Order: sequence, then structure tokens, then C-alpha cells
Amino acid sequence: KLVIQEKLVTLATVQEALDILRGATMIVYPMGLPPHEVIRHEFENTEDLTGSQASLE
Repeated sequence: KLVIQEKLVTLATVQEALDILRGATMIVYPMGLPPHEVIRHEFENTEDLTGSQASLE
């Protein structure tokens, strides 16, 4: 939608999307995410990008 409206994606927009996703996962996993869950590392900002395309940037 933002592309069609020709709006920039700001850090606030990304943070809002992460907050919505965090809330949705808390509904599905009320006891917390398992330690091996990839999205948990994204929420905690501890993801290991070694061996991925993102690590080359």
C-alpha cells in the first residue's frame, strides 16, 4: 500500500509492524516463543546472520 501511495517506509513504520507481529505471536504463544524460533531472535535483535545473504551486506 505504501508503494502505491508513494510514501516512504520509515523506522516508525517498521517498528509499528514489528509491534503488531509481536502482539500476534504473543496471542499464539502465550508462554513465550521457543528459544530456536527465528522470529524470537528478530524481536530480541539477536539474530545471527552468518551464512546468509544479509551477512554479505
